[in-house]
Amino acid sequence: MTLYDLLPLLRQQEPYNRLLDAIRRGSHPWVVGPAGAEKAYLLAALAEDLAVPGPAATAPEQRGVADPEQRRGAVLLVTPSHDA
Repeated sequence: MTLYDLLPLLRQQEPYNRLLDAIRRGSHPWVVGPAGAEKAYLLAALAEDLAVPGPAATAPEQRGVADPEQRRGAVLLVTPSHDA
């Protein structure tokens, strides 16, 4: 099992969906708490759901959002946490 296989579990969580909705509305939420693997898990889900292009970007249809109007852009800022 890979990290990718676990993303559907995160997407079932209400706090994650509230965060995703806030970002899509143009809000700039501050998330406190995730560290280590939890942070990677959260960032992987957000990057995919917000269609943030990565180094090996795939076609938009494969990243979850096909409509260019919905892909205005997103920036995920990661700062060190207490586990750094």
